[in-house]
Amino acid sequence: TPAQIATYLKIAQDNNLVVTGGSDYHGELKPDVTIGMIEVSSELIDALKDARKRVMNEN
Repeated sequence: TPAQIATYLKIAQDNNLVVTGGSDYHGELKPDVTIGMIEVSSELIDALKDARKRVMNEN
């Protein structure tokens, strides 16, 4: 739900966590969930790329 999304985004922000698009794919255990079902915004993809660059520069 939108409320759940807002809650988890706030948790991630408050704890300096990287937000991902999410995937709850468990194969035959959850046949109603398919890969690619969750849409990811270009802003989220850019944030993931930025986070990767930061991590790579730290190592």
